[in-house]
Amino acid sequence: MADPLDPPPGPDPFPVDPAPEAGPASVEPTGSRFHPGQRWRAFQIGESIGNGTPERFRAVDIGSMEPVILTVGPLTSTLELRRQVWVLLQDLPRDNVLALLEDAEEEGLRIEVTAAPPLQDLRDWLVEHPADKATVERLVRQLAPVLSGLHSRGVAHLNIRPETIYVTPGLDGPTFSLGGLPEAVPVAQDQLIDATVDPFYAPPEAAGLFRHEPGAGLFAWDWWSLGRVIQEYVQGRHIIGHHLTRDLSRTAAELSQRAEAMLFEREPAGVRAGGVELMKGLDPSVEQLLRGLLTASRDGRWKAAEVESWSHGRPVRDRYSLPRNARLFTWRGQAYSIAEAADYFAQESNWDEGEANLFSPPTDKTTLLSFIRNERVHSALAERLEAVLAKSDLPAWQDLPVSARRTALAAAAWCVCADNGTPASLRLKGRRLDWIGIQSWVNSDAAVELTPLFHALTAQPYIDLVETLDGEAARSLSLLAQGAREAIAHGVREGWIKADDHAVHAGIFRLAVQPARDLEARWHDLQRRYATTRTPVLSGYFNAPKPERWKLLLVIHTGDHAAEFLYVSHAERNLERYTELGRQGHQLAAFVFWLGLRRTLAAAPWLFLPWWLIAPAWVAFAAIMYFRTHDTLVPLVALAGMLALRALAQVHIARLVRRCDPDARPWTWADHAGRGKAEAARVRPSDAGTNDLASLVARFHALVREMADLPLDPRPGPLPPQPRFAGLWGSAAAGLLVVLFGLVHLVTSGGGSDSDGGTALAAPSAPPAGEKAPPPGPGARIASVTPPPGSAPGVYEEINDGFGRRLRGPLLAWEVPPGRVGRPVVVQRQMPASVDQRALAVIHGKRALRPFPSTGIDAVIAVRVPTGAAEEIGLMLFDARLRALADPDVRVVDVPPDPLAWTRLGDRTVVFLEVPAVEPPPPSLPDPDPLPELPPH
Repeated sequence: MADPLDPPPGPDPFPVDPAPEAGPASVEPTGSRFHPGQRWRAFQIGESIGNGTPERFRAVDIGSMEPVILTVGPLTSTLELRRQVWVLLQDLPRDNVLALLEDAEEEGLRIEVTAAPPLQDLRDWLVEHPADKATVERLVRQLAPVLSGLHSRGVAHLNIRPETIYVTPGLDGPTFSLGGLPEAVPVAQDQLIDATVDPFYAPPEAAGLFRHEPGAGLFAWDWWSLGRVIQEYVQGRHIIGHHLTRDLSRTAAELSQRAEAMLFEREPAGVRAGGVELMKGLDPSVEQLLRGLLTASRDGRWKAAEVESWSHGRPVRDRYSLPRNARLFTWRGQAYSIAEAADYFAQESNWDEGEANLFSPPTDKTTLLSFIRNERVHSALAERLEAVLAKSDLPAWQDLPVSARRTALAAAAWCVCADNGTPASLRLKGRRLDWIGIQSWVNSDAAVELTPLFHALTAQPYIDLVETLDGEAARSLSLLAQGAREAIAHGVREGWIKADDHAVHAGIFRLAVQPARDLEARWHDLQRRYATTRTPVLSGYFNAPKPERWKLLLVIHTGDHAAEFLYVSHAERNLERYTELGRQGHQLAAFVFWLGLRRTLAAAPWLFLPWWLIAPAWVAFAAIMYFRTHDTLVPLVALAGMLALRALAQVHIARLVRRCDPDARPWTWADHAGRGKAEAARVRPSDAGTNDLASLVARFHALVREMADLPLDPRPGPLPPQPRFAGLWGSAAAGLLVVLFGLVHLVTSGGGSDSDGGTALAAPSAPPAGEKAPPPGPGARIASVTPPPGSAPGVYEEINDGFGRRLRGPLLAWEVPPGRVGRPVVVQRQMPASVDQRALAVIHGKRALRPFPSTGIDAVIAVRVPTGAAEEIGLMLFDARLRALADPDVRVVDVPPDPLAWTRLGDRTVVFLEVPAVEPPPPSLPDPDPLPELPPH
């Protein structure tokens, strides 16, 4: 039955279903073209329903015997919208609706055939059937698809009330059907739409209006109306009646005003337009459904997607607390707040749609950016977004494709939109751009295609922008830029990487996100396999003790292409190093050799002067020796020795030249120290730096040690020869000894005459052939002196015995010619001398030599000593030059040797002297060596 509070019908010529029950069929003619009992097409017309225009008749489809309603009315200008509805809903499924079966226009009339409604509408049903959760869910599952079908075809119902919902009982539960479809409204119109507002079932946005803005926003009206119907079904009466605890059948006009005040959220105060807060004891699921459908904000109200999710038990967010005038962005029938839209478009599956919403032309009013621009409440956000999107023309991005720039800016834009511009997480296609998210993108299969995007994300201006939005993302991108971007840029500048080789770029980005310990492990592995690289600059990175991260990436990347970047293995490098050190070593050895040779030759001029200088010097020295000593043997020996030493040195130098400097011309007799200087200048290494021989030798030894330490087997060549001058220094020392020997011989063997023509001091006689003369010993200085007047004629010598200078003489000349040889004496036996025998030998020896000069006698004399047997002759040897025993033994002979003659005594050549029986020297010439008193024999 009809609700007495139903608003009067609008100007639509076809009032909504249902019509009141008809009485008995009238037999009076109606004056209409259609009469009960008449057939029209396949329909048998029955009784008339109601009065007025248009006319309604019950009818039966003769083919299916299904009851139908036939509506007939004149053609007017207001019927155009009804024609559109019939066209739009022809393919609407007929489940849970009063289907539109057929329409026609004939003879100035429009005839519409719809399915006949069930006997009960929802208002009648709820009187006898209290609602429960299951029935509510059943109603929603049956009617929500109908509304979705209407809306998907561009039609809004705008008149959903308990009277337009019909109930058909059944064993499995009631079936709910929606009527009133012919009065539905197409939303795609060019002008405002006339629709009657019933404050009991119309939404807040329609309150107080007679004409409404066309478009998809009208679909929210139907969902609000469905929510009001369910609320009334659950509560048992309309919410305003529940609030006022009054019967809605009375004072309908007053209640209508109160219902409209509730839509404006004025009745009661503090309660939302939906009034769900006023309901108690609701099932949580039903309460959530009502909060979703009765959300005052049109944009935030549940629609088909949310209702379907609720009906399947999936969690759905309601926006019941939003103000009635709150605006949300709608995309594909779904409402979003700015932050929700940013989250939606930041997902990988919706990313392309999101970019389109940011970068579509300004004429597209359906985009999120257009929505933000057109809402004054979002003006500050619009300015921030405009500033972000304007960075598309950054100089750092000039070489990047537009798609990469837009993707990077879209990530920043969604970050700006999140929570209305407060700092949030920077995301790229659903993944946060922290270090883990960056790793997932860089290591993905799409990394090569995303390489331009990686370059866009790591540009410094973009990182500066992100720093204001997401500090952690900015730090992660900075780390990636410091590694990969810097490595790629440097590699491109050096020509190691092509600017458009995205595969290589992606490989370096993959390296850049690896842990530092993994990179160092790969670097150390390269160093184990390779010694260096011949690629300039890169070798410095490879051998650095701790290269920077971007350098390390380049080393690892190029190491994976070792042949292309000329990496050298350790074996190859050792061989090259050995060869290079060998070259340097041979050059340095030659330089050191010539410097050392020059110094050696210059330090021994007595042997190594040029021939035209040294030969005359040697001959002159030998001549001086000969004319000084009248001895031919010593000068000849000295001259021969010097010549031999020089010849040996020449041979040795020639061998050293061939060994140390094979490229030099052979060493000849004409060469001297001057050639060493010239050759050193020829072979001087460019990096010698100094002529200090010690430093050069130390450097040479270090170089040779390095060569020896290189692990090569076998070695490709010998070590550089080390210059050695020991032989030359030995020759020089030997030559110096020869010179010194000659000088000593000159000093000790030279003769002279007195200044006044007196007798010359006799030179010591040489020993026989084969006997080596002892070297001169210490003694008093011999000088030719003139004796005092009255002295005996003869040779005198001046002595200094510690008591002053004195003369001793006259003295006998020592004359034992080499040809005076006595008979050989056989030694019977030889025994050690006693202390007394040694003392007597010293005394007898000195006494025997007293008549002769104290120096200049180079001979061993034999003196007699007692042996204890009268028939034996004991001889001991006394050194005349040293004035000391020459041997500690006593030699026993059978006959004494010949006096003053060279005699062979065993293995010695001696001169035998008897103790002279002469008087002591005069008192004026005291004996410088007084003899002790001899003991009695």
